[in-house]
Amino acid sequence: MISSTLATDDSSLEGLDPCKILLLYEDSAALNKGLQLCQRLTSRFEMQLPFQISQVSFDQLSLGPAADQSITEAAETDILLVCTQDRDLPAGVSDWLSRCARSRTKDQGAFALLVLASSGKSMPADVLLDQGWRAAERLRMDYMPFLSRMEFREAPVVAPPMPVPGSNDYQNGGYTHWGLNE
Repeated sequence: MISSTLATDDSSLEGLDPCKILLLYEDSAALNKGLQLCQRLTSRFEMQLPFQISQVSFDQLSLGPAADQSITEAAETDILLVCTQDRDLPAGVSDWLSRCARSRTKDQGAFALLVLASSGKSMPADVLLDQGWRAAERLRMDYMPFLSRMEFREAPVVAPPMPVPGSNDYQNGGYTHWGLNE
């Protein structure tokens, strides 16, 4: 597991808990896209919040000590970012997500699924979106999908409704408070 803390030289951030991001990636292309997304997020909020970013490959999620350490970290993470090709999530990743759901202690957070289009045979995007939505629901996290040039089947899965301006969900942040879509 690779971990880094990002912050500016601004002393006003001293003492603030960092926003913890755990980036899970399938391969080097997925890692690069995930790091680009993290860079956009950190550059947008660097003056307001320090960040701590950890990276774990899908292969490491099935290795005893590395898997256990990443589950411990996921229990307290603010953003769990899963970066994958447009294929079914491997069984090891699904099992790891189930273990995380049982150990998660934080009430809030975001589950972000970044799906890259591959040149090989791809899975319909709505299947992956549904897998991500179910994982976010089990983890008790907001769901934030990011797609890269994928096609939907005829009847795409319906995502949870967006909060309406003026509602309690909207005022409490809803789906807009993470800043990843801006």
